[in-house]
Amino acid sequence: MPASFVKTASLWSVFARKGGQKMMEKPTTILSISFFLLLFSTVGSSLLASRLAGDNAGYGSIVLGTSGASLIFLVQVALYRMIHNRLYFAIVFGAALLLTLAWIMFCLFMPILWMDSLPVYAKAVVVCILLLLCVVNFLKGKSDFLRSWSSRPDRLRFGNLDPVKGTIAWEKVLLSLKLEPDLYIPGLPRRLSTVAGVLLVGFMLIGLNFRMAFPVFSAFAWGIPSAVITAFVFQLIGQKMGEARKVREIQAELMVELQSASGKQLVKKLA
Repeated sequence: MPASFVKTASLWSVFARKGGQKMMEKPTTILSISFFLLLFSTVGSSLLASRLAGDNAGYGSIVLGTSGASLIFLVQVALYRMIHNRLYFAIVFGAALLLTLAWIMFCLFMPILWMDSLPVYAKAVVVCILLLLCVVNFLKGKSDFLRSWSSRPDRLRFGNLDPVKGTIAWEKVLLSLKLEPDLYIPGLPRRLSTVAGVLLVGFMLIGLNFRMAFPVFSAFAWGIPSAVITAFVFQLIGQKMGEARKVREIQAELMVELQSASGKQLVKKLA
């Protein structure tokens, strides 16, 4: 992936992490940002579908998009209400926030599904490719985290783990692992991922410039790269779920419910 997008996605990942662990005193801010991003991307996707395939497609897109965006937001709200300074749920909440970024990119891809000029079988193939990329990137993100965790036997030392209070500076633990996410496409050597990323961004820019003259070509030119970038976001989500798994294991070993070292609430002993 190009460095610019990796940096952007990484910043959102940091935002999601801090949203889960340090910004809980401002829930309306972080949830409002997610809500408006979901809303604007859904409306934008509907308008684009309407332009490409007519008003019926725009209506169908807004119904489908609203359902998906609402589900994501409700999950985020539910997870937030479960945190109460508990590290495990804070991490899962961070993963849910990353779904907002994935949804934004998916909304650039979704208008393709409403185009009458594209055969149904072609749409099915494109969707299957998207799902495959998302699944393999999710699994890769999770396995990369677990492998990096296993390679650093002293990882908890960086987090100043206090087994009595049940606190840990989890962000310091993550920094010690030195994770470097990168887009994974089966069969594509990692050294070529940067070249592929540049080409994807190039196609997106071309598509945006030709959106008035060649709307169908434009939809594919930015829709397909958007689908690939959506898969990359799922790699970040996979890493978050790898974190959640390890936190569960640490809690089971110490018999405490971990909280962030910056938290103010007392640890709750597990039964």
